[in-house]
Amino acid sequence: MTQARILVIKHGALGDLIQGFDAYAGLRAGHPDAHIALLTSPPYSGIAGRMPWFDEVIIDQRATPLNLAQSLRLRSVFRARWNMVVDLQCSRRTARYHRFLAAAG
Repeated sequence: MTQARILVIKHGALGDLIQGFDAYAGLRAGHPDAHIALLTSPPYSGIAGRMPWFDEVIIDQRATPLNLAQSLRLRSVFRARWNMVVDLQCSRRTARYHRFLAAAG
């Protein structure tokens, strides 16, 4: 059986990242063998890399949709065939990410 792949989206302020601790812990407890990645902003990548719940930290540069290079990079993140995406940010920006996911099928 292949390892489950889970993407967590959380990139608001530092307080937002910290408020997600219980959710991250619960996700890891429920999926102990999964590969869990966090998509976050550059200022929080260092602290996120030290969190025990994530196997990978993916940096979202949060560029405008007109930044083609960053948009294509982000699209490739969403085409990585995640079994589950947990959007803890729930913003207009992450609503756009859902369109990338829908396109990935």
